Amino acid sequence: KKVKRRKVMSGKKKLLIGLGCVVLAAVLVVGLYLLLALTGQEEITETTDTKVVFIDEGYAGLDAIQISNENGDFTVRNISTEEEEFYALDGMDDDVLRQDGCVSLYTAMGALYADEMVTETATDLSAYGLDDPRAVMTITLKDGSTRNFLLGDEVPTSAQSYFCEEGKPEVYVISSYLSEKMLAPVADYHIYTMPEVDAENGKSLVIQMRGEEPWKIRLFDDTGNTLSAWKMIEPYEIDVDFETVQNLVTDISEVTLSRFVATAASQEDLATYGLDDPIATLTYVDQNNASRTVIVGDKTETGNYYVQIDDSLDVYLAVSGQVSFVENITLVNLLDSFANLINIAYVDQVEITKGTESYQMQIKRQESTDEDGNTVTEETYFLDGKQMDEDMFKDAYQTIISVTHSGLSDEAKVGEGAVLSVRFTFNNGTEDLLVEYYPYDI
Repeated sequence: KKVKRRKVMSGKKKLLIGLGCVVLAAVLVVGLYLLLALTGQEEITETTDTKVVFIDEGYAGLDAIQISNENGDFTVRNISTEEEEFYALDGMDDDVLRQDGCVSLYTAMGALYADEMVTETATDLSAYGLDDPRAVMTITLKDGSTRNFLLGDEVPTSAQSYFCEEGKPEVYVISSYLSEKMLAPVADYHIYTMPEVDAENGKSLVIQMRGEEPWKIRLFDDTGNTLSAWKMIEPYEIDVDFETVQNLVTDISEVTLSRFVATAASQEDLATYGLDDPIATLTYVDQNNASRTVIVGDKTETGNYYVQIDDSLDVYLAVSGQVSFVENITLVNLLDSFANLINIAYVDQVEITKGTESYQMQIKRQESTDEDGNTVTEETYFLDGKQMDEDMFKDAYQTIISVTHSGLSDEAKVGEGAVLSVRFTFNNGTEDLLVEYYPYDI
C-alpha cells in the first residue's frame, strides 16, 4: 500500500521532479529526514485509509504487556524462543494459562493501530474519558523502551473507543476488537477444565452440607432386600431414593464453569467467596475411580455461584442453573420416601404386631423341574397358617410396604412404646428387619 507522507518545505527552496533516479532518491532521503525531525512523531505513520500505526514490531518485538482495568492488573510476558512462541502470566501457573489468548493479545498489540485521528490537540481529555481511562496498557519493547496507552469512553455513534498515548495531545479511535483486549479480565487467560466422570456407572457419593455431618452414599451391585441400589452407609444405614441420587450425580457430572475469578491462597481469601464454610461439598466417584469434587460457596448478586473444583485453590463462577441443585439437597429429600419398601422375592414371613394382637403372613416356596428341565418355583400364601388367595395376600403386602414418611422426627416428640411393629424374615440369609411405629406429637 502506498504511504502518503506529510509535505515538508525547507525555506523557499522547492523540490524539482524529473532530475533522474539518483537525484530523486537523494531528495526523498533528505525529505524523510526533515519530516521526522520537524514533526517529532517518528512512531506514528498515517496511511491513505486514515489508519494510524503505533507499533509494527510484531509479537517478537514485544517483551511484556501490562494491562490495568476495572478487573485488576496483570502482566503477560513474552518468553518465546526461536523454536516456539510461548508466554507467561505473572502469578499464574503455565499449565492453566491459555496460550492462544496470549498469542491473540500479542498479535494485536504487535501491530497496534488506531482507525483514525480525532484531534491533534486535545485540551480537555475528559471529553473523551481519557482523564479517568477505562484501561491503561504499558507495552515494553525488546529494546527496553516502554509505551503507555490509555483507553477512554466508547464513541457514542460507533463501537469504537477513544484512545491516546500517554503524555501526547493527539486523540484517536480504535476498534472494539482492540478495546476488548484492553478491558479483558485476567480470567480470560485462564484455562478451566473439569475432570471427566461417568454418571451412568457410579460407585460412591459424599455430600457435606453446611452445618451437617457428611452423608456417605454407595451404589451396590446387589440391591439387597430393597429396590434401591444407592444406599446411605453413614451416618445412617438407610435406603436413599435411587432417582433422586442418580439425578444429583448427573448434575455434578454436568457442572460447567463460566470463568475464572481468582486464586484463593488463604482462609481470608476463601471467606471472600464463602468457600471457607461452603454451602455444599460434593464428591462423586465412578466405577473407574475417576472423581470430581464440587465445592459451592456464596451466591453472587447476579445469581451465580463461586465454586472450587477438587483440591485446586482456583475460584470460578458457575452459572446458577448448573449448581442450583444444592439449594434442594436435604437429608429428607435424599431418603427413599417409603419406610420399608421390601422386595417380596426375598421374604418368607411378615409378622405384624399391634398391642396383644399378632398376625403372620407366610410364603412357602416349592421348587420342581418342568418337562424342559427348567427349575420352577411354586409359591403358596398363608395368613396365620391358613392358605389364602395370592392376589389378596399381595394386596395386603403392598399396603404394608407402601407406608411413606414425611420427614425426620424430633426425638422430643416421639412417644414411648411402639403402637405397631412389622418384622420381615428373609430367605437369603440376611437378618430379620424390624420396623416399629411410635406415636408422634405433631
